[in-house]
Amino acid sequence: MPLELIKEYLDVDQELKRFSTQTMIEENVVVPDFKPDIFKVLSVKGNIQVNNQVIENNKFFVEGSVDCLVLYQTEEDGIKLQNINVQIPFTQTIEVEEDGNIYASLNTDVEYLDFDFINSRKLNIRGVLGLKGKFIKKEQYPLIRDIKGLEDLQMLRKWIQITTITDKIKDQAMVKEQIDIGEMPGIVEIIKSQARVLEKEITLENEKIMMNGTIEVELIYVGEDKDCQSVEYLEYKMPFAHIIESSSLKEASNYECKMHSYIEEILTQVNSNEEGKFNILDIEVLIGIEGDIYQDQEIESIIDAYSPSIQTNLEKEKIDCLKMVKNEKIQTTVKEKISTSIEQSGIQRIIFIDGQGKVAETKRQEDQWIVEGVVEAEILYQAVGEEEKYEIIKKEIPFTQVFDFDLKEDVKADVLIKVHHIGSQLLGDDEIELKIVLNMQCQLFQSTEFYYINEIEELAETQEEESNQAKISVYFKQPNDSLWEIAKRYRITMEEIISQNQIEDQENIPNYTPIIIARNSKLNQI
Repeated sequence: MPLELIKEYLDVDQELKRFSTQTMIEENVVVPDFKPDIFKVLSVKGNIQVNNQVIENNKFFVEGSVDCLVLYQTEEDGIKLQNINVQIPFTQTIEVEEDGNIYASLNTDVEYLDFDFINSRKLNIRGVLGLKGKFIKKEQYPLIRDIKGLEDLQMLRKWIQITTITDKIKDQAMVKEQIDIGEMPGIVEIIKSQARVLEKEITLENEKIMMNGTIEVELIYVGEDKDCQSVEYLEYKMPFAHIIESSSLKEASNYECKMHSYIEEILTQVNSNEEGKFNILDIEVLIGIEGDIYQDQEIESIIDAYSPSIQTNLEKEKIDCLKMVKNEKIQTTVKEKISTSIEQSGIQRIIFIDGQGKVAETKRQEDQWIVEGVVEAEILYQAVGEEEKYEIIKKEIPFTQVFDFDLKEDVKADVLIKVHHIGSQLLGDDEIELKIVLNMQCQLFQSTEFYYINEIEELAETQEEESNQAKISVYFKQPNDSLWEIAKRYRITMEEIISQNQIEDQENIPNYTPIIIARNSKLNQI
């Protein structure tokens, strides 16, 4: 009777490689006709928007743009703080080197951004973008759950623990709100608008991902009150809740996630109240949501087999897979005192503080994963003096965070960092104390492998029959031997060896212990 293999197909994620590359951007920026001349450039900030990413013909194509905001001071009449917005496109191609069902996990970063002042109506902006990530290949393997057709077939079963990505999330959410700025000066022009998503809770339910939190919106605008104009700062928090459908989420399963929410677009419209004052602001924030849903699986498979009575031949194949061993979220605080330079004027009032967290290096030290990075802080302030004058303080604030884990094997890490909140206190006209709260997520993955049976067949008997007389051998257990390997070598069952040698603990047999092998077989040893 031919052997029948009962199979169940297993989806496995395999990490092909990690990549880290750079691409250059450069653009000449002309001041729009309706804007005044540039006297002094205060700041050039860039935000990367990835518009398209696709894998074709063993290549990973990425295209997008850097949304640059230039803040500058003018000497012309009116408000001295002005802005220019410009989009600089970029493309990058990365070799994948393999075919199949492959997807990319991509992180982008503005590593360097600077400018050359050409004249009062023209700048040259140049920068370096960092693109880091990894390629994951999804494979499907047939695991054998049972073998039928041979009564005395011995089967070695093993529980396999792996982590797979069951769903890739890419979604959007729109949050709208109308606010009344009250007694603040009416809005004439918005100079800068930015927002950050502060997730409070992410819940994985049956076929649903529930997200809720707040959006912290910050605006710098030109205000007007009694025919007097000034630069004003406005902060407002908008609550949001969003549901994402995910058919991969089932009840009573072990799921984890890594979600990244970011601002795609901020739209504002200023309206007047009944008294004609422009203090009604309609805000629309488009949130981009990307992430991975992970499932930990424990699957039983047959990884070896033999028959005491019939010679068999096995074909095996190795499976490389991943297991998530840590997925930790923490919140940490970085504090720093920052002073103005000798050349800068004193601080009359702080207008705006921006900050971005960047990971510089991650490394393992024994049973700890060390994350080192910086927070790039930028403080816009109005300087002391009778004339309207603005200054920028830039500072890189270092931080180190430690994640503990208990594992001897090699691991790889994915680290996500976001600025949650920035608080400040003016200590004098030349010093500010910053308190920056960071949200961090560290995922550690262990590469693991196992062999599975993809074919088994009976071999024709080629040896002459022996007598039915019992045959006795003595084998001395060697280091790293298992009882299964010994039984398979002599084509006898493990139960017979245990019984004949009165073995109480098969997992802890001392090395070089004599093991009696007594069998009655028509075949010699293999």
